[in-house]
Amino acid sequence: MTPIAGLDKVTVLLAPYIFNKYYFDNMKHPEPYNKITIVNRGFFYLMSVHIEYVDLMKDYHLVLAEAIYDLMFLKTPYYNICKIFIKYIYENLNFFIVGVNCIEIFFSMLRKNVNINREAIKNGKLLQFNENGEYTYSYYSTDYKVKRVKNTNNKTPDKETTKKVIRHSRVHIYDKKNKDLLDNHIKYSDLGKNPYEIRIEFKLFRDNCNFISLDNLKGTWIDILLRYIELLATIFNRYIKNNIEITGRNNIDFNKIVRKAKTVGKRYTGKKLIKTVPISKEKMNEKLDDSDQMKHMILEQKYKRYELAENLIDCLKNNKVIEKLAIDSIGE
Repeated sequence: MTPIAGLDKVTVLLAPYIFNKYYFDNMKHPEPYNKITIVNRGFFYLMSVHIEYVDLMKDYHLVLAEAIYDLMFLKTPYYNICKIFIKYIYENLNFFIVGVNCIEIFFSMLRKNVNINREAIKNGKLLQFNENGEYTYSYYSTDYKVKRVKNTNNKTPDKETTKKVIRHSRVHIYDKKNKDLLDNHIKYSDLGKNPYEIRIEFKLFRDNCNFISLDNLKGTWIDILLRYIELLATIFNRYIKNNIEITGRNNIDFNKIVRKAKTVGKRYTGKKLIKTVPISKEKMNEKLDDSDQMKHMILEQKYKRYELAENLIDCLKNNKVIEKLAIDSIGE
C-alpha cells in the first residue's frame, strides 16, 4: 500500500548536454508503470519521480541518481553491468540536474477527519474545481494566478489566446479514491483496502516558492519533512486553518505540521531551507530572460562533456565495456 505521507512527485530539470535527444523522444516512459516520467520543455528534459518509485527511507539524492540511471540504461543490454555508474551520478548530481522544478508533498486522510468549511468557498478563501459545470471534491488555495497569452500552438489555431499559469496553488485537497477510480490504474479490490480516501498536497513550484533547491532534498523523507516543516506550517496557517477542519491523529506526519503551525505565523522566517537557485551562472546578466540564460549556460557547459567523459573513464577504467559506453553516451 502507498504510504500516507511523503514526496508525491519531484520534478527536476536534467542537464541538456548529458542526454540523447533521440533516445528520449522515442521513450517517454522508460519503465512500465510510469513511476518515472519525462517531458521536453525547450532546451531541457523534465524528469518527474513519483511516489511509487521512492523508498522513503533512502537518501532522496540517491533516489534521483537511480532514476537518472534508469532513464539512461533501463532498456539497454548494459543495465546490470553499469550499476557502478549510480554512485558516480550520486556523487556528481549537480552536474546531471541543473534545477528543481517542483516538489509535491502529500498527506492522506480519513474522509471522516476532513471537513470543508462551506463559508470559506462562499467568501472566496477556497477555490472549488468545476468540471463541465459540475463541482467536484477538489479544492485549491486562492494563490492560483493565470493570465491570457497569445496562442502560438498550431494544434489549436481556432483559439486566439490560451491560459498561462503565473502562480500555482500551494495547497490542493481532493478525493484521491475517486481520482484513482477515474484513472483506472489501480485494482478496485486494492482501492477498497485503503481507508485514506482524502489527500492534502502542498505543491511547491518555482513560481510560488523561494525554496526549491536540490540541497533541500538531501536525506530521507523524515529529514526533508523536518527541513520543510516550518514553511509548510506557514502555508497551513495561511490557506488551511479556518478553511478546512482536520481532526484525528491518524496521520502522524501531518500532525507535526499542525503542532508547528501553533508556533509560527503566515510568513516563513526559518533558516533551514536554501533558496531557489536561478537556472544560470552568477555572472550572467540579470536582465536576460530565462531562455537566454539557459542558452548561455548550455554554451558555457559545452566542453565539460569531455571532462565528464575523462572522469567516467577513470572511475570505470577496470571495465572496458562500461568505458566504451561512457564515451559513447557523452559523444566524441
